[in-house]
Amino acid sequence: MCSLEPVLDCIPSLRVPRNTVWKSPEKETLKINCTVTTESHCWKNVSVSWCKIEDTDHCRPLNHSNHTGTGWRNITEKERKFFLIFWSLSLQDAGLYRCKSDGPVFTTSHVINVTVTGKDIIVICYIFINMCVKTEALTLISSLIIYHFSCHKC
Repeated sequence: MCSLEPVLDCIPSLRVPRNTVWKSPEKETLKINCTVTTESHCWKNVSVSWCKIEDTDHCRPLNHSNHTGTGWRNITEKERKFFLIFWSLSLQDAGLYRCKSDGPVFTTSHVINVTVTGKDIIVICYIFINMCVKTEALTLISSLIIYHFSCHKC
């Protein structure tokens, strides 16, 4: 007779708080995480990975690259943090991510919303027209460009 108890004992729990949002400017390093819990004797069989949710609600697996990587940190005997690390974050990295276990039973975490902000670009132009100094500032946020314009009398 075959028992499923050892297999069920080794199903990892993946925890990400609901509505988790990580916000970081582009070109920075960002490290997001999920907490993985399982029995201490099960770690050798634990397989966890990251995926990015696409428009079709499909979670596309992420591959290691020179732009992203993963890592682990031990918390307790039964609990570890699994990280997804973005080096030089880009606007294309914005989106929804999950960590997922690949076996023996498929489980997924709640979604992590990664928001990437553009670096503020300040363009200051001093134009002297009719005793007026004009200052123009350009702010880039994701793909949205906002112009701030003010004119101060001298």
